[in-house]
Amino acid sequence: MEKLRRVHRDAARLIGGFRKFYHISHYMQDVLHWLPFPQRISYRIASLVWRCLSGWAPSYMRELCCPLSSCAGRRTLRSAAHGNLVVPFSRSATMQTRSLSVVGPKTWNGLPVDLRHLPNGACSQFHHHLKTVLFRFSLRRERL
Repeated sequence: MEKLRRVHRDAARLIGGFRKFYHISHYMQDVLHWLPFPQRISYRIASLVWRCLSGWAPSYMRELCCPLSSCAGRRTLRSAAHGNLVVPFSRSATMQTRSLSVVGPKTWNGLPVDLRHLPNGACSQFHHHLKTVLFRFSLRRERL
């Protein structure tokens, strides 16, 4: 991650024409509108889950994002009405907790409810609101 972050910062310095030791994070956020790396990863994951729920992803990926409302025993839960996804049980193994079937629903469930309930055709609107939400998270130094 640190190597990617370094390349990201060097690219911003190259675009802005800044020297090597110049403080660049405000320029990246205010001028370039680039998300910090944790929010950038959350953006990619949430975007992928959006495509799965909209039906634009391959079938093997759509199977990983199962809404609570489709599960027979969980239809009456309040979280089913909020558009939450089923987060499968994972043991403490690193590979299990980093898989899309676990991280995708966790990231999706961490988004605001109004963002999760946008209609399927509003792809550009979803991405615009998602980036706004993640910028707010980055200003508060939070993670999804």
